[in-house]
Amino acid sequence: MRKYAVIVVLILCLCAVIMYFREVVKENLRLERNQVALLSDSLSHYRTKTGELVSSVEQLEMTIGELRRHRSELVSQLKSMRIRLRDVQSLSTTAIENRVEVFVPIRDTIYIDTEKVVKAQSFHWSDAWTSIQGVIQNDSVKLKYQSRDTLLQVVRVVPKRFLFFRWGVKEIRQDVKVSNPNAKITCNELISLI
Repeated sequence: MRKYAVIVVLILCLCAVIMYFREVVKENLRLERNQVALLSDSLSHYRTKTGELVSSVEQLEMTIGELRRHRSELVSQLKSMRIRLRDVQSLSTTAIENRVEVFVPIRDTIYIDTEKVVKAQSFHWSDAWTSIQGVIQNDSVKLKYQSRDTLLQVVRVVPKRFLFFRWGVKEIRQDVKVSNPNAKITCNELISLI
């Protein structure tokens, strides 16, 4: 009877070691993917067939503890939004920069300000994505700027490949497309909590 108990204990120990080894291998793969994403210039740009700019970035996988240590500003933003960290599955951050260079002719205008007639110069320019208008009076400028854009964010799985075979998961990427041709994506980050 004792012999069977020892065999059962050895089998259970062997199962525990195998499970622990699988978890270590899984964690090492996660850390390796994160290192590749961080060390490579993971933000890449390309244009669609219609000429719209698309930005692509690899996903980082973090534990809640790693997120608290390395991205504390995101955690504080979530707290201010009253979102519990344990309810979050993934976080995405995208920064956009708009640059527009235009030449706008200035014209003389008259408008009424507190029942006084004021002589000034004004300008106005707009296209489908940007509107700029302003009034120049004496030594000051009153300016109104408005920019419109639409972001399309797609999270996708990139499979491993050998010849024409596809299997498993090589990486998870996020592609962000901007519709404004004056806009450029300067930062794109995707974090998945595990």
